Amino acid sequence: MGRRSALISWHGSRITVGALAAVVVTLSACGSTTGIRSTPGHDKAALSGLVIMPPQNGADDPNQPFPTTNPDAVGSDVAAFSGIAVDEDWSQLEPEPGQYDWTPLDASLASVSEFDQAHPTHQLAVKLRVFPGFSAPNWAKSIGGPPLSVITNSKSGRTNTLGRWWSESYEAAWSTFQNALAARYDHDPLIAGVQVTSCSTTTDEPFIVNAVDLPPMEAAGLTTAAYESCLQGALRNYSGWHNTAVYFPINTMPKLDNGPKNGSIFATQIVQQCAASASKSGPRCVIDNHGLGKTSHASFNWLSTAIDHLWQQNPTTTLVAFQADSQTKGEDCAAIVDAISDHAGSVELWQPISGVDGYRGFAANSLADLASWNAALRSGKPPAC
Repeated sequence: MGRRSALISWHGSRITVGALAAVVVTLSACGSTTGIRSTPGHDKAALSGLVIMPPQNGADDPNQPFPTTNPDAVGSDVAAFSGIAVDEDWSQLEPEPGQYDWTPLDASLASVSEFDQAHPTHQLAVKLRVFPGFSAPNWAKSIGGPPLSVITNSKSGRTNTLGRWWSESYEAAWSTFQNALAARYDHDPLIAGVQVTSCSTTTDEPFIVNAVDLPPMEAAGLTTAAYESCLQGALRNYSGWHNTAVYFPINTMPKLDNGPKNGSIFATQIVQQCAASASKSGPRCVIDNHGLGKTSHASFNWLSTAIDHLWQQNPTTTLVAFQADSQTKGEDCAAIVDAISDHAGSVELWQPISGVDGYRGFAANSLADLASWNAALRSGKPPAC
């Protein structure tokens, strides 16, 4: 596909590509098969097409860290995708304050890079996300007081610990980490996107929190104002990502007992803040949502309205992405049509989940269908369902 040449150099413990960001933009503009698309004024383009979600065993259990990303494990379906997500735990990358261990992330990036070198006509771009929440290091969870015990899994009753992520001191530690991460990887052309995970607890989504976990957090000082302040400042934590798009998963504001339910009103403000970020010297922000599916999409009419309003004003700076809703098995053609109607350039699809109600993820669809969805997202033209 030609996204990167055969020129490579040693960087730390892995093989990476040299500084070829300008080539990335040029090839994207010319319609290559790479999974990124260009945006004026930035070295690297945002993701475009279908993105593979890696296995999620480390999402709510830091005792089982995310494994090294392996595109080959996806099988033949990988040919229908333009990107792959790489998930990491904060605790793995900064086990002690200011002591960084990039080995797990370097291993995953090396795996994707090697895959791309072996498949020059079909390369994958990377969407990077680092989980805080349950996956934060113990030293961060102890900022401002002992770690908070909350329920990780409501069905099994499994518990885990959280830090006071809404506090200024915790945010400062997280921001310092993100700046270090950006300093090392912002110019890596393999990484086309970084997800905003500030203020997150159970998942990688800042707006999502289990209702059962709110009482202990509220007892430790969480208020509606503090939650909103954290979300409003989330993009500030990613200010070091000058060349890489950041993806902000946005939902309605959760209901806290100590404040009113702001719902979509506050969330719409964050959507607008995301779209305007680059024009205000902030990171280039992609409006993201992880609830795409034909049964869940109707509940996001407020989001569709907000996105379309921004798109009509400035389609160049209104970047949109979705992740399929695993609960509604939203990996179908109708969902892709919905995503494109909301001006999305990329959609992340779940891999099969063993033992979860027979959930097959994107494997439930034919390779031909997946390839057509990938092409549709890249062209902006809805597929024929």
